[in-house]
Amino acid sequence: MSPTNTMTLRRVISIIAEHLLLGISMALLIPPVPSMEGEEYSFIPMCIPMLVFLIASRALAILREEETWLGLIMKAALFTALGFAINFRVFF
Repeated sequence: MSPTNTMTLRRVISIIAEHLLLGISMALLIPPVPSMEGEEYSFIPMCIPMLVFLIASRALAILREEETWLGLIMKAALFTALGFAINFRVFF
């Protein structure tokens, strides 16, 4: 059996951590619900931690050599655009 096909404990923990970080990042895409009518929240305070968790998740994939830096940049850009679109749809 080749070494690339073995699932070591370190690799399994890395995959679990990657998915947890990605889940947190996706949860941060959901904008907060305003408590008063007409109240709006800025996109930037939710965007920064969302991108940090996404980049951390993708960095773990890069360390396992299952992702490239170009893929990380493209996913971060698309994720930010999705977050902006959701935020725009909710508040405007």
